[in-house]
Amino acid sequence: MLKTKHFLLYCFLLLVFSPFGLAQKEVKVILNIYPIDAIVKIDDQVFDLGQMGPQPSVQLAPTAHTIEVWAPGRITYRDVLPLTEKDSVIVFNQNISKDYTNDYSLYQEEVKKYRSKQVARWGMIGLLAVGNIWYNSRLLPQRKEILDRQEQLDRTYNQYLNVNNQEGARVLYENYARDYDDFESDRKRHNNFIIAAIPLFVGSAFLSFRLVKTIKKKKANAPGPFEEQSPFSSLRWQSPSLGNASNAPGQFHFVLQF
Repeated sequence: MLKTKHFLLYCFLLLVFSPFGLAQKEVKVILNIYPIDAIVKIDDQVFDLGQMGPQPSVQLAPTAHTIEVWAPGRITYRDVLPLTEKDSVIVFNQNISKDYTNDYSLYQEEVKKYRSKQVARWGMIGLLAVGNIWYNSRLLPQRKEILDRQEQLDRTYNQYLNVNNQEGARVLYENYARDYDDFESDRKRHNNFIIAAIPLFVGSAFLSFRLVKTIKKKKANAPGPFEEQSPFSSLRWQSPSLGNASNAPGQFHFVLQF
């Protein structure tokens, strides 16, 4: 009789401490979350809903769990998910609100500022080029006008030399002297414009070269495409296999490595 009791006690202990006896009842939690590509963190486990197929669900122990849900452009949701042994299947419904104060608005401002500065630099180069073309284009007509006036003065002086009438010679000389003074003033001004064209061209070319270098430098450091990072770090999905399945009977727990 004693041996029978020992045998029954041994069977009971074997049943209790066997993998079947240790298998704790778990609660199936159906994750009904929008958007459907959200990332869920329950305690220390991270799940990518986009990789879990339709009607994603997880098996959790009947206790309180911390749950966090994140999706690009939305506010991170945090709460406590209480589970009891009376629960067998529950549905976790949650619509993650949009985040209107995320880093994307700052990124847009940065891109706008970068583009406006680059456009301003190109515009400055264009203005310098157009200014030089306009400045030099005005010199040729002025030069022709100076030469025409010089020829006119030469003709007037020749007329003065050939006039026999003293009064006529006096009038011609007075006109010649007045026109010559105006001519010399305009000729000096024109020569100053010609002299100034050289440093203006060199300075504009140097400034344009510096602006081009700045444009290339800023382009190399331009803001890249906006990528919002998950607060739960990046995930690498590992396909289900027996190597990462738990020993609980009838259940498989897949591991997400991150």
